[in-house]
Amino acid sequence: MRKYNQQKLEALFMKKEYIDYILKLRKKWGIPLNGFETLDASMKWESELFNTNKNNLFNNDFGKIFKDFKISAYYEACIHEHLILGTTVLTLTAQKENLKISLKPDARNNKKIRIFIEVFADTTMKDIKDNWDFIGELKKSTIAYKFDCDKRRRTNVHWERDSEIYRLSQEGMKHKEIREIIKNKPTCKNINTCDISKIITKAKKKIKAS
Repeated sequence: MRKYNQQKLEALFMKKEYIDYILKLRKKWGIPLNGFETLDASMKWESELFNTNKNNLFNNDFGKIFKDFKISAYYEACIHEHLILGTTVLTLTAQKENLKISLKPDARNNKKIRIFIEVFADTTMKDIKDNWDFIGELKKSTIAYKFDCDKRRRTNVHWERDSEIYRLSQEGMKHKEIREIIKNKPTCKNINTCDISKIITKAKKKIKAS
C-alpha cells in the first residue's frame, strides 16, 4: 500500500479516476456532490443509512476505494471525511482489536484536534484499557499537532481553488473561460490567466509525482 502524506493525498483528490469514483458514490448514496456542509447533516445521513440496513452495502463500495487506488486503511478516516464532508485535511486511523482510534481535526472547531474512539458490538472496557497507553500518546501528539492545524486549513483553501481550476481545464475549458467561472470566488479574485496556467502546471506535476 502507498504511504501517503498531505501533499500526496491532495494529488490523489485531483485525479480524474478518483474524482469520478467519489462523485459516483455520492450520487449513488444520496450525498451532496460537494459533500455535506455540516457535521450534523452528515450524522443524520449516516443514521438514516444505518436504519435502512444498507450500511454494509455502503461499506463495500467505500472499501473499493482502498483496493482500487492502493490506499492503506490507515487513512480510512481521511478518505471517509473527504467522501462525506469534502474535507481534505490528513487524518489518521489506527485499527486496534475490537476498536478503532482516529486522530483528526474537530469538525466544529478547526483549531482543535480530537481523538475519536469507535467501539463495536463486541468491544469491552478491557479493550479500551489495554489501549489506554496508546491513546495517551495520541493525546500528547494533539498538543503539537494543533499548532499546525490552521496552516493545514489555509493550505486546503488553495488546494480547493487549484483543484477546481485543474478540473475545469480537464473538461477542455480555456484559461479565459476558467477565469470567468471562478473570478467571483474569494480566493480567486486576483487570479489572471497566467496564474491559472501556473496552477494547472503545478497540479499536473503534483499528480505525476504521487
